[in-house]
Amino acid sequence: MPTKQLRCIADALNIRTSPRVLPDNKTGDQIKFNDIITVDLDSRTEADNAVWLRHDRGWSQEFTLDNHAVYLTDALTPRERMFGINIDPNNPRANAPADRLYGTGWVRFVFHVESRREPLERSFAFYDPVIRAYAQAGTRIVLILLQDTYWGNGPWVPGSDGDWLKYARMFAERAGQIARRYRGLVSTYQIWNEGDVSGAPTSIFLAPENYASILLASAQAIAQADPAAAVITMGLASGTDSGVEYMKKVRAALNGVLPVDGIAIHPYGQIGSLPDSEPFPNFSRGLLKRTLTKFADTFPGYSLWITELGVPRVDVNDQSLWAPIARYMDKTIDYLRSAFNHVLTALIWFAWSDDMDRAGIVNVEQKPKGVLYNEYFRNVLQDNPSVSKQTTPFDNTVTVSYLDGSTVVENSIAELAKSISGNAPNIGAVLLRTSVGTQWAGRTDPKRTLAINAPADLGRWASEMARERVRLHAWHQVRAASVVEITNEILLITQVALAPGIGSVILDLDSGLGPRTSTAIRNFMVPLRRNLPQPYHIGLSFDGKPEAFQNITFSEWFPFVNSWFPRVLIPQTGAAAQNPLQYLNAVCNFLKPFRKPIIPMLMLEPQEGKRIPAEQVRLLARTAFEVHGCQAISFWRLGVITAPEFAAIRTVNPLLMAGYSARQPLGTLTVRVAAGVRVRTVPSTTGDILEVLPLNAQIIALEKRILGGFEWIRHEKGWSASRNTTTGETFLS
Repeated sequence: MPTKQLRCIADALNIRTSPRVLPDNKTGDQIKFNDIITVDLDSRTEADNAVWLRHDRGWSQEFTLDNHAVYLTDALTPRERMFGINIDPNNPRANAPADRLYGTGWVRFVFHVESRREPLERSFAFYDPVIRAYAQAGTRIVLILLQDTYWGNGPWVPGSDGDWLKYARMFAERAGQIARRYRGLVSTYQIWNEGDVSGAPTSIFLAPENYASILLASAQAIAQADPAAAVITMGLASGTDSGVEYMKKVRAALNGVLPVDGIAIHPYGQIGSLPDSEPFPNFSRGLLKRTLTKFADTFPGYSLWITELGVPRVDVNDQSLWAPIARYMDKTIDYLRSAFNHVLTALIWFAWSDDMDRAGIVNVEQKPKGVLYNEYFRNVLQDNPSVSKQTTPFDNTVTVSYLDGSTVVENSIAELAKSISGNAPNIGAVLLRTSVGTQWAGRTDPKRTLAINAPADLGRWASEMARERVRLHAWHQVRAASVVEITNEILLITQVALAPGIGSVILDLDSGLGPRTSTAIRNFMVPLRRNLPQPYHIGLSFDGKPEAFQNITFSEWFPFVNSWFPRVLIPQTGAAAQNPLQYLNAVCNFLKPFRKPIIPMLMLEPQEGKRIPAEQVRLLARTAFEVHGCQAISFWRLGVITAPEFAAIRTVNPLLMAGYSARQPLGTLTVRVAAGVRVRTVPSTTGDILEVLPLNAQIIALEKRILGGFEWIRHEKGWSASRNTTTGETFLS
């Protein structure tokens, strides 16, 4: 019996005697918030528009089929590092070097151009080493683009031309230039800051319809320049209700869709549900639970980001305030990790330095502020994921495949994009057939408005799909027929891979076609890899039936590809129809020794007139995520997927289901030196000291790094040197 531990994120979850909402089947018992229960995965049942699971106390709902309400989530949290801090590289007294923030999940700062009174190239020269340093340290960057990034015609200024559409176009052009420069380095772009507040000195107010124009144009430009980068809204600061209404007006101005990956808020003064989480009396302006719940309910399917939270504008010299602010930080982070991990992507503290609105964890001289500084780094250390995975551009994404214009009823890219988002808003990407052998796919496409014959056509696709929050990945059918054709085919794939808006390329092997031997595969993949920047994601797609995939030399493809994309049949006819999981289980079990992410493509085409039942679609998706550890899923294909299949796809939520494996501790170590072992904020002898471990103290090693002549161990208290790699002197063993 397969089991799994789940954590309750509802205030209280009823336990029932059967998987139904009936007046007489309540046990009177409940699962409380943060309780962890062990469930029987084989018991999963769909009833009353919800998914139910059995545990040792009865039956409880896991989530509703429309994913609008979630009650139980994976107990292995956090899945990604959530905690970060606001800095300002443009201000020497507010900048934190990358090595000093090692291990932090996020840094957020403004990309200044206009305020520096210099051309864009000079700003690039200033920010290039800063951005590279954080990216190399593994810290993700939220880069804020606002009026200081591009002032242009300044339509908000009295006496200007007031042309907001002109400003939106020019602002987006600047955003695209920046995103192209930092492709693969900047994780997320935030468009504007606190523009829903009128009269504030730190922001310029934008009417919702004007912000909508800027947001859409920027999202389209960034999607073409760096398809992997996320785009989020400004940090809304006007309050819960007014912030929600503001974004509803923005959404209405964009015909009901927000072209972003997340909605950001600045809930200053709000606290968790715990009574002791206020830093001092009369601080609270409301509960974070109400704010996050209202945004999540109003904008389902969008992740939430807290891009500023903290306690600004206090007396920085009053050290009696440091401890209660540190307690507020700790209580708030713990609460948000527990209650909203399923919708909250980032929690970014404001700020690094007191030169930033008197809200720092260091003073203006960059000196740590005691317990407040220490508490920040304790939370950074606790924020390291307890799970492991290999990253792909498809993570937490539902993808749908597209063949060509003859297979769909839509006649334009915009119409197709609206159809996708309207039928299944959780679809985040399209796997687009771009080319076959040495030919563009558009050569045989009867619909010229959808045809793909050049990189510019892919740019059009990316721009239109960005309106509906959909990213593009390319699907190329490999032929590799002769030496000359191989050269031309590699050049074509290179054009596709580097085209505007393309996030990755999936190479498709048809039965009997494509390179098969070790020499043929190397002759094809070595020059292709040389043509593409590193890292660039290449997947391999193939027929997922055993009689087909067992003829593929996966060990030869393994060094050159980043993921497997098996096409999985859901059998509806013959003896195989008795086991719809047959082919999924077979191909996933076969591929597991080839340790790359598996992203199955479920084939939803009717078989002998029989459509795939919705419950089987959901069953295979759950099995892919929970049994086989898949990080994403794809569906074949647009044109054959009808309303019932779209309804089933809408229930797939990779964020809740996607497979992760628990990271095992490295073992227990004991302090071997009488003077003790220092615990530092980062793995460096220059890192600030949090405490000292005494002789014979024991720690559980979570991570090991060799840096600067020392072997470093991360444990629950921080980083400690375990061995001098030059002299061999041992401190922990």
